[in-house]
Amino acid sequence: MKYYSNKPIGSLLTRFIPKFQQLRILTILIASILLFGAFPYFSGPGLTSVGTITPYSNGVFPQAINTDLDATYRIAFPNLTFFYPIAFKQVPGQSKFVLGQLNGIIYWFEDDEATTDKNLLLDLSAEVGLVSDGGF
Repeated sequence: MKYYSNKPIGSLLTRFIPKFQQLRILTILIASILLFGAFPYFSGPGLTSVGTITPYSNGVFPQAINTDLDATYRIAFPNLTFFYPIAFKQVPGQSKFVLGQLNGIIYWFEDDEATTDKNLLLDLSAEVGLVSDGGF
């Protein structure tokens, strides 16, 4: 008695599903793909007119935005320059800041606006692969 077949695996389906059933399933599958794929062309777009949002927001939108913000900015440490700073933290309990750069160099400096000294804390530039922003 022979327990194996030399036919490809795909031909096993013909043993379990008769030929007319296979054609019927294939026809239904192709027809449903074509029907559901072309349905938006026959039914048109979902939205045909612009609706208002007022019923959903109770009409509570502000009439105008106050753009007169009294915010003034200044450079905190004008005598220091850095190469793409990405981390800036104050050392807890001390008047020192730690700043990490994109290229892997980490500096510390005193909390004094007039300071001109940035001290090297750690140099990881040999371990960091510097890649530009990549267009983001």
